[in-house]
Amino acid sequence: VGIDAQATSTGGIEMEIGHPLEIRVGALVVPRQDGHRVRGQLPAGALRQGRNLTPYNDPAAGGQAFLAIHLEHSVVLGLEAGVEPVALLGEEVARLLAEGCYRWMPGIRVLSSACRTDLEEVVFESWRTRGHGHAAGRGAFRFVELFAGIGGFRLGLEDLGGRCVMAAELDHGARAVYAANFGEECVGDVVGLDTADIP
Repeated sequence: VGIDAQATSTGGIEMEIGHPLEIRVGALVVPRQDGHRVRGQLPAGALRQGRNLTPYNDPAAGGQAFLAIHLEHSVVLGLEAGVEPVALLGEEVARLLAEGCYRWMPGIRVLSSACRTDLEEVVFESWRTRGHGHAAGRGAFRFVELFAGIGGFRLGLEDLGGRCVMAAELDHGARAVYAANFGEECVGDVVGLDTADIP
């Protein structure tokens, strides 16, 4: 994908991407005690809409706790294209990033394994377990139900012999109905989903 980015005279960023539906993701990883302060220092529009603050589990950190601050698509594009970080993150955050106090992690998603809560990990583990093998007499094909709603698409595909190995839904109300209908929790935002986690 070709990216063309440059700062404009008004301080905005002009970028072109190869596909209009592409969504770039990434996060700043900061010490837990700095997380809320850093999030408040970022310029308006820099944060990913919706959930934008997650734990960040770094096994190599020797017990130090971190948070991931998930950034908006255009900010990620700018960082990937080499736009001056001050224009995207503000002076203080850009300085601490340059000094190595914070880390830029391209490709990190809200539901990446390093960013999940313990409860989210339980949901993913239940889908991983379900995704292996086929029940006797069922599962001529496997499918993932994205934008699951309350599960209507699943009902149709299961009637055709399919087996649902994961469902994703953003709306909390629909997720509650889905859980009541099928006894399984949906994972959240499909944009936050890491392809490595799809069974």
